[in-house]
Amino acid sequence: MRGYPPLCHQRTDAPQATASDPATLLAFIDSAFKTHRTEAAVAAANDLARRFPDDSQVLTRLATVMAEHSQDERAAELFARVDLLHPHSPKVLYNLGVAEYHLKRLKDAAHALAESADLDPGPADTHFALGLIASETGDQENAILEFRHALERAPSRADWYVLLGQAYSQAAFWQGAAEAYEHAIQLEVRGAGHYLNLGDALFRANQVKAATEAFERAAQLDPNLPEINYLIGYAYRTQGETDKAYEYFRRQLTLTPQHLESLANLGAIEVERQRWNEAENDLQKVLREAPDHAEANFALGLMYSRRGEYERAVEVLRRVLRLRPDHLKAQYELYMIYARTKQNDLAQTALAEWKTLEALDREVRRELANLEHAREARYSHSPQASDPDEVKSVGREY
Repeated sequence: MRGYPPLCHQRTDAPQATASDPATLLAFIDSAFKTHRTEAAVAAANDLARRFPDDSQVLTRLATVMAEHSQDERAAELFARVDLLHPHSPKVLYNLGVAEYHLKRLKDAAHALAESADLDPGPADTHFALGLIASETGDQENAILEFRHALERAPSRADWYVLLGQAYSQAAFWQGAAEAYEHAIQLEVRGAGHYLNLGDALFRANQVKAATEAFERAAQLDPNLPEINYLIGYAYRTQGETDKAYEYFRRQLTLTPQHLESLANLGAIEVERQRWNEAENDLQKVLREAPDHAEANFALGLMYSRRGEYERAVEVLRRVLRLRPDHLKAQYELYMIYARTKQNDLAQTALAEWKTLEALDREVRRELANLEHAREARYSHSPQASDPDEVKSVGREY
């Protein structure tokens, strides 16, 4: 956001600090900053501001020079003075907002930028700046709306699509995040990290096959991404392709031998294949490092149940439910053990608890689906006009 609107400065080949006209003095200030004579530049800037305290044109050009050389405190003071002399200039307010942003005075920055956008909703940079401030202050809803307004005006800004994707992710609207990352990639932002972000958003949006492809593309671009083989393996396992999943979990363990999630998933696959010794070996490795790992405990309990070691299975499955009281599979397996062993009262109690959990799970999934639809309606159909310059930012609260 160091991008102030460019202004034309009159320069001379050998500017002198003693020059009396503003253009020559401005050229000297700019040159002094560029040659690291900061003290002389600041002194000349102060002198110029004293000579022309009511000349908004001179003060605006001086403020711009100060801003271009990261003198944000002085730039903010000068832009604020210009705003008092001639209020309601969108460009002055934008520059004031950017200076305040660099000074980390985000509330003041947002006020100046919001007024600028209300006066002139056309410039994309103003909406982008508002989106950036909203995102940094945790207001992802306004961040999304402002980033979208910015991209309506500057649709080729791939870096802005990346930030839009991040804002959608923070708001847990995964479909929107995936679409934003896809736009960024189409606009030539094709680093491994962007495919990784895309894969994560697609996976969370339940587009697992597309997520797998994105993860694999990320791995092609950077095979050394820390957990990429685990992510690919988990995506394949989610699709039921356990052979491929097994291969990628093994690859991850070749790179990071103590990767607990890969070990836990390998152990679970080995339980499914009834390879008891390998399963127990992998799962115990996890549990030695992380005794409360719910999924490793569940896979171990499931293995004991499949082998008919019901007492050990019950002990472990109860541990899972202490760690994760909403673990549906553990509760159902507990019911099945009691049913197999003719412990009817315990079986009926376990079944009733499973039904309660299952009903709650359905309700949670229904609420999440409704929330996803609400987010889609909110973010995918934001107010638009035929002319982007006529679109006012909505929902802005600063």
